[in-house]
Amino acid sequence: MLGSFRWRMLLALLLAIFASLSLQSGHSSQKVVEPALRYILRDYGVEDKIISLLQGKEHEDEVLPASADTIKWQKPCDFLYVEKPYGWYWNEKSKRQEFSPGIKCKVKNNSPVKPVMKGIVEEIGENDKGRYLLLRHDDAFFSLYGGLKEILVQKGDKVDKDDILGKSTDFLYLEIRDEEGPINPESIIE
Repeated sequence: MLGSFRWRMLLALLLAIFASLSLQSGHSSQKVVEPALRYILRDYGVEDKIISLLQGKEHEDEVLPASADTIKWQKPCDFLYVEKPYGWYWNEKSKRQEFSPGIKCKVKNNSPVKPVMKGIVEEIGENDKGRYLLLRHDDAFFSLYGGLKEILVQKGDKVDKDDILGKSTDFLYLEIRDEEGPINPESIIE
C-alpha cells in the first residue's frame, strides 16, 4: 500500500503538516522534526520550498541551489528537445513511478559536448547506453554526461568551458549534483 507514489506523497504531505505545526509551536521537537523532514522530502524536490515557508522566508523559484547563483553555467551542446525530463515520471516498462536524476535530450549525432563549467575529469566509463564521464567542479558540484560515442579527455584532465569533452550519439544525458544529491539541470538548457 505504501509502495505507490500517491500514498508516499500523501504521507510526505501529512508529515509536512505535522512538522509545520511542530516547528511553529517552538517546541523542543523542532530539533528532531526538521532534520527528519529534510531527509524524507529530499527525493520529492520540495525540501527547500517547505523549509523556507516554515521559516517564514519568501520562496524564490530557483532550479539550481542558491550557492550556484554566482556560477556561470553554459549549455553543453545544442539540444533539439528534452526526451526525458528531470524528476518523477511513470515508466511504462516497469509500470511504476521512477525518478530521473538528470535529463535526456535529443541532439544531433556527433554534437561536440562541452562542460557546463570548468572542472576536473573524475571518472570515465561505459554502460549499455554509451560512454559517460563525470566532472568535478568548484563548490562541490558534479556534472555527468552520458550517451557519448567518443571521449576526447582523460581522467584527471582540467577542462575549461571552451574545451570539448567528447562527441554525442543522438542523445545526451546530463546530470548535475551537489553534496546533497541531484539538481534539476533544465534551467541550463532553457
